[in-house]
Amino acid sequence: MRWKEEGQKKCPFCKTDAIVGENTDTGQLAYTDCLCGKYCIDMNPRDDASYDASLKTDEDKILFSGYLRNNQSSQKDNQPITITDEFVREELPGILDYCKEKTLDEKISKIKSYIYQKTASIGQHVQLEVEKLYTFFYLKTHSELVAILKYLQESNILHKTPVDTNTIVNVILTIEGFSKIESTQKNYLQSKKVFIACEFDTGYQDKLVKTIKAACAACGFDAKLVSDERHDKDITHKIIADLKQSRFIIADFTDQNNGVYYEAGYAMGMSKKVIRLVNEKQIKKLHFDTRQFSHIPWKDGKWKELEDDLINQIKVTVLNNHDTTE
Repeated sequence: MRWKEEGQKKCPFCKTDAIVGENTDTGQLAYTDCLCGKYCIDMNPRDDASYDASLKTDEDKILFSGYLRNNQSSQKDNQPITITDEFVREELPGILDYCKEKTLDEKISKIKSYIYQKTASIGQHVQLEVEKLYTFFYLKTHSELVAILKYLQESNILHKTPVDTNTIVNVILTIEGFSKIESTQKNYLQSKKVFIACEFDTGYQDKLVKTIKAACAACGFDAKLVSDERHDKDITHKIIADLKQSRFIIADFTDQNNGVYYEAGYAMGMSKKVIRLVNEKQIKKLHFDTRQFSHIPWKDGKWKELEDDLINQIKVTVLNNHDTTE
C-alpha cells in the first residue's frame, strides 16, 4: 500500500484545513490534522453532495465531525473510520441521530471529565483551545464551549485565569469542583468489574463467555454475567446495579437479543464504554441504531483470535483512553 501526499484541502465536514494523502493503489483519501482527527474516504463518495442526504446543514457536519473525533481509536487494529458509499447510505443517518441525542448534561459531564483527566494535581492549569476542542464534546460552535465553561465557573466548579482569549482558555478546577468530580470518578475508574451482555442458552455461549472472561483477566479485569452470582433482587434491579458497578461492558449482538440492546443502551446512558461483538455472519443484521459503532466480528471456533482482538480493544478503548466518555 503506497500513499502520496496531496497537500492541504478543506475537510468536507469541519471545513478546516486538513493534510490529505492518497492511496495510489485504491484511490482512497486519508484526511488528518483537522477538527475531525483522522479518517479515510473511498473513491466513490468524494463529492460533497453524497453526504447531503443525511448531513443537510453545516451543524450536521460539525456533529459528525465530533463523532469522527471521538472514535479515532475505536476501530479494529486502531484503523481510522473509512467512509464508503455503504457507510453513507446505511450508517450515517443513525450516527447523526446519535449525535443529536446527546443531552446538555452529557456534554457538561464530558467536559468536566476531560478537565479532570488533564489535571494531574490540585491547582494545575489546564489549557483549552476552544476553537479546536469544541467538536469533541458534540458542540456546534466554540462559543457553546465558552458558555459552558462560564457556567462551570459560576457554579464554582472551576476558575478561569486572566489570560483567557476567545480561542484559548486556561482553567483550574476549584477544590470543590475537583472533589465533586473525583467522587463520581473514583469508584468508576477503580472498578475492575466488567458486565457481559449476551444471548443465553445458545450453542456458543459457554465458549464465548469463557473467551471474554479470559481477555478481561489478561487486562486485569473481572468479567461476569448477571447469572454468575446468586441474588434475591428483581433481575432488572440486579442488572442496573451491576452496570453501575462496572468499569465497562462487553456486549455481543449476535442473534439480535433485545436484552443486549437494552443493557448496552443503558450503559451508554451512564457514559460507560461499550465494546461490541457480533458473529461475522450477522453483521448485516445489526439494528441501524447501533450499526454505526465498531463491532469486533468473531468466528465460531476461532476463540483465540477473538481473545486477542478483545485484549487489543480493551487496551485501546479503556486502558489507553483513560476512560474519557463518549
